[in-house]
Amino acid sequence: MKNYQYIRDAYKYTAGLDPVGNLVSIGGNSFKELMQSCGGFVDSKFGISDLDLERVAVKWDSKKNHKMIPPDRLIRYNFLEIFIRMS
Repeated sequence: MKNYQYIRDAYKYTAGLDPVGNLVSIGGNSFKELMQSCGGFVDSKFGISDLDLERVAVKWDSKKNHKMIPPDRLIRYNFLEIFIRMS
């Protein structure tokens, strides 16, 4: 439960840096920067290209053409799903 708070705070901070209109979300470059700054996520076994694949896989499953889900950006449940997929 304690780790969830860190993930939640990281999402809120990163999503607030570059919102799309009134929708808070994380773009691809912001997500890469966040993961690189975390240190333990990007290493020799799990690289930046793997993060891109996970981001695309998560967005593929989300609803298409929904006004509250910006295309090519991560919203809260996409962000959490990436961590679940990485584990």
